[in-house]
Amino acid sequence: MRSKRASDIFAPLEKKMAEKEKAEMDVPSELEFDDARRSKLQILVDILKLIQRKGGYAKPTHILYGANLSHVRLTKYLNWLLMKKFIEEVDAGGHKAYRVTAKGFEFMREFRKISEFSEAFGIPI
Repeated sequence: MRSKRASDIFAPLEKKMAEKEKAEMDVPSELEFDDARRSKLQILVDILKLIQRKGGYAKPTHILYGANLSHVRLTKYLNWLLMKKFIEEVDAGGHKAYRVTAKGFEFMREFRKISEFSEAFGIPI
């Protein structure tokens, strides 16, 4: 009688484990939602909050590091915020800086409401 090799014995078990892992990966869990990258809205709000925390105005470099963005992405977001008049460019001792406008503060207030609403239902933004 021929003895079974280890690969013959464990092959069905390995196949079953692989199928189970694949099935688990197809359904997102709460943890996976929490680990997801920031949405565009969240990045915009992060930039506005950062400017507010820096004493009302912030230089681009401080925003870049504080919001954890590349220079290209930072420029894109700052231009959008300027275009929508959520921030304005100011002179800070001969350097360019940005300040949150009244419209920007209103945007942050409304976003906070939306965020609280979505959290109440367990829906990530």
